[in-house]
Amino acid sequence: KRIQYVDEISYSVTLETRRVDFVPLLLSCRRVVVRYSEIIDIIFQKNTFLFHYTDELIDFSHTLLPQRLGLIRTLRLSLPGPNPNWNRCCQILATKLPGLKTLTIHLDPPSINRLDYWLTPLYQIQQPTVFKVLMTEPWHPSPQWGEAIGRLADAPFRIELVKIDTFVKTDKLSNSLESI
Repeated sequence: KRIQYVDEISYSVTLETRRVDFVPLLLSCRRVVVRYSEIIDIIFQKNTFLFHYTDELIDFSHTLLPQRLGLIRTLRLSLPGPNPNWNRCCQILATKLPGLKTLTIHLDPPSINRLDYWLTPLYQIQQPTVFKVLMTEPWHPSPQWGEAIGRLADAPFRIELVKIDTFVKTDKLSNSLESI
């Protein structure tokens, strides 16, 4: 088919048109969908999910399908301070991530004034095979620390004190990976 355009200044253009076969485009879209369905599980299973606030994790859990949340294997949560949503966050970790295998939670020293407030909700999280709670040094234990240590024998997690330099380096690495 030929289309001709002529304007008022005698400018003319003639275009040749032909039928376009959309089948290859539709097939490639189908291939993309098939590839997505093949790799989406891998995306959730093979990556470490990093959250800096309890609200981030809570909001994230509301945006994904339950089966996608169930695919998450590794999660890291770094908390800069006390948060009223801590119990809700632990509830989500315990109930909405059944496939969780490795969980690392970093508690910031200035925010740890009531150790039982932080540790008690963690007992409901049973599914990870590797479950660490990191506290950076210098950390000055409260008087409750001695009592809490006695109760940790049956805890599903292990507390580790790490040097601030070590944690900052690994956190910077995680942040640089987030931007990729």
